[in-house]
Parts: sequence; structure tokens; C-alpha cells
Amino acid sequence: MSNIKLASEKIQLIEGELLMLAGRPAMGQTTLMVNMAIALSEHKKILFISLEKSKKQLANYFFNAYSDSFSFVKDKADKVLMVDEGFSIGEIEANIKNYCISQGVSIIFIDYLQLIEGERSELLKSLKTMALYYNVSIVVSTILSRSVELRENKRPVLSDLEPLFQNDLLLLNFPDKIIFLYRDAYYNIEEENEVLELIVAKNRNGELSTVFLQN
Repeated sequence: MSNIKLASEKIQLIEGELLMLAGRPAMGQTTLMVNMAIALSEHKKILFISLEKSKKQLANYFFNAYSDSFSFVKDKADKVLMVDEGFSIGEIEANIKNYCISQGVSIIFIDYLQLIEGERSELLKSLKTMALYYNVSIVVSTILSRSVELRENKRPVLSDLEPLFQNDLLLLNFPDKIIFLYRDAYYNIEEENEVLELIVAKNRNGELSTVFLQN
């Protein structure tokens, strides 16, 4: 995924902030998070919590994105830590606390929000509280409903998150950044270029923009 370093710099993960990555299935949330984790691990220690894939499956994502398993283990094994257990918000916090204290982790990726056990209305609040308390950046992915695909322009907008949070958009105050993923080639077979658009729809401490990544 080209320009991932540039995208990571433009998105600017800040300690104490919560970032939400949202898109329809097959937009590439996990792949993007894996590539971001690899890029950011040059200077930071990363914790990747996967609630969808086993640690072995997740490792294969990292191996493929990096080049091969040997190179990844040699260069990144002590910088990118993976967890595939703990589905409740309490268990997630226990993992974050443990790895922050014992390993000095400063960026956490969680894949993905709908698989976290608990009241959805409390999840974003809890994740934002953790980001502040442990002074880390937390990136969580989420899946948008099919309603996005019922209109001509299928690029997501903030109102597409309403069904996810029972139409309570006040909950969107908790994420500091909300970034939508969109691939036009997924919907338009005539589109030859595999470009991933990162639509920065909310950015509390920065500008709104769209970042284009070539797959």
C-alpha cells in the first residue's frame, strides 16, 4: 500500500486521542491498520488487538504487508505486539494496561468495534477514557451499515454512523478523529485504478481532507 507513511503523517495520531476508522466490509480496514502499525512501529511500540482474527491469521496479514515472515520477525517482533483475546471492554483495558506498563506501548489498534462486548453507547466513551488515562493513541475500526450503498454517491458521511449508535450522534463527540474508507473500484467495475480514499470527516485538532492511497 503506497503512501502509507505519508498517510500516517497526515492523520497524525496523538497521545490521548481516539480515532475511528469506518467503512463497509471489503474496504480494507484491517489491511490499512496493519500497514499503519508497521509504518508507525519505526518510532513507537504498537499493540494490535484483533477480535475477529486469530493471532496466527493476523500475523499472516503482517507478514504479507511487510514482505515475508522472516523479515517481519527479525525487524518488528518486539515492536508490534498482537493479542487475540479479551472481548469485553474490561478485558481490553486490562490488556492495554498490561502492555503499556510492561512493554511501553503507545499506540493501540482494535479490530473491530462491533465485536467488543458491552453497551455500544458506553464503548466509545470507555475507549476515549483509556486513551486519556494511559496517554496512548487508540485506533478502532467499525463496520458501516448497508444503508451507505442505497444512494448513488456511496462515499460515507457522518450521518451513516447513526444506525450504529441508535441515532445518538452525541456519541460521536468521543472520537477525536473519524476517517471513512472508500474504494470506488469496489462499486464501479469500469474503474481500473485501485485507490483507497481516506476521508477525514472529523478531526478535532486538525484539518478535514481526503488522503488517496494506491493499493
